[in-house]
Amino acid sequence: MRRPCTERSSNVSTGNDSEPQLTVDDKERIRSTWLLVSRDPYHVGARVFLRIFQLAPEARNLFRFDGMSETELIGDGLFRIHSSRFIRAIELAVNNLDALYRLPQ
Repeated sequence: MRRPCTERSSNVSTGNDSEPQLTVDDKERIRSTWLLVSRDPYHVGARVFLRIFQLAPEARNLFRFDGMSETELIGDGLFRIHSSRFIRAIELAVNNLDALYRLPQ
């Protein structure tokens, strides 16, 4: 059974008082999960955005996707590009888990 995303993992250590740090096990879990997700980046990215739009329809207003059906979105070139870029941004973070402390706050 999955834990809700709001729960904090008990194995997350803190490097300072406010920033949780990923453990070696956390990073390995992320990387192994990412291998499954990254096999079809467009499909996964599209599913993420479709789910966001289901949960928060007003989020469509942040893009030019307002008023489009799911079928129209899936066929829309801009939606496809945005979905793929979103997944590539996550991929960049996953590939640089050991250097996350260097990312700007």
